[in-house]
Amino acid sequence: MIIANSFLGMRATLQDVAVTGITHLTADDLQRAALQGTVIKLVAKADALETGGYALRVEPMALPAADFLASCNGWEMGIELRSDLYGLMYHKIWEREPLPTAAAMLRDAVNLFVVKG
Repeated sequence: MIIANSFLGMRATLQDVAVTGITHLTADDLQRAALQGTVIKLVAKADALETGGYALRVEPMALPAADFLASCNGWEMGIELRSDLYGLMYHKIWEREPLPTAAAMLRDAVNLFVVKG
């Protein structure tokens, strides 16, 4: 939501995000994906709609094993951004503890408030 609201100019809330968790996945699902050359990852997406705006969702996705997001393992978190000026951009960070993530989210929220406020 932070990315959608800041970069896409939305005023999205949690109710605007379609969420499907991973609790229904089984070991067989993961093995089947591996046999097909894919990796299942929980992915957040903002898809542009033909009518304008974006559809926001978080769901498990089978990604090709060579995909950037599929390569994020363990404590790594990644983001893939598509920009009209810069094309595809990939960013990855290794965060072993929740404190850096919480601090980064708080910093982002403060920066958004200062910039947008």
